[in-house]
Amino acid sequence: MSIVSITAVTNHVTCGADGGAVHVFTIRNTTDRPLRVGAKTLMDAPAQAGWVQIDGPAERDLGESAADQVTVRIHAGEDVPPGKYTYRLLIFSTRSPGEQFTEGETVAFEVPQREMTGVKTPPTRCSWCIPVAIVAGVLLLGGLGLWLFWPEAEDPPAVVNPGRSIEENIDRRGQDFRQFELSKTDPRLCQSACVKERRCVAWTYVNPGVQGPKPKCWLKHKVPEPRSDTCCVSGVVKR
Repeated sequence: MSIVSITAVTNHVTCGADGGAVHVFTIRNTTDRPLRVGAKTLMDAPAQAGWVQIDGPAERDLGESAADQVTVRIHAGEDVPPGKYTYRLLIFSTRSPGEQFTEGETVAFEVPQREMTGVKTPPTRCSWCIPVAIVAGVLLLGGLGLWLFWPEAEDPPAVVNPGRSIEENIDRRGQDFRQFELSKTDPRLCQSACVKERRCVAWTYVNPGVQGPKPKCWLKHKVPEPRSDTCCVSGVVKR
């Protein structure tokens, strides 16, 4: 025996990205007496009862010709395949549920194709990346070790012609006993000063702008090793 009329606001709804949707039904008492009714959903395979839930109390009172709304909330979890699913709303009398009830028309909800979230694409394996990385690391460490332990190069010794009295671009550092500024830019002035000093056996003339605005002369009581340097002119006095 039918006891109510059941009207869906819409017969088809589409679930959102979270899998949720809502069906709203209007139920109206069609008997000539008050009713106390309950509600349940009848799922059509492959839909499952756990995907829907009826809001509100389990039972409700309907006066004569009175109407009420029943809300069914749909939640299709991430494991629910995309597709269209159907069910029906059943309203029954709590006094005689097996004899006094009304089964509504079939309604549907659709689960769209959803983008997978939280799934990381596994990195592409590179069969040659690891060997190449190992070789690069070995070369890098080898180069670093070679740089750390390679002896520091010293200034190359100058090639001096013993027959020349003036050594262009040569600096003989150290063993100085006197130094002074020259009035002219002429290495021969420094050479002449060394010749006149009995203690002087070597000399170095420093170009102007290196140790000051004027050229300098350094007289030496021993003969230092010659070094190539464009700053200077040197010489040795044989006695």
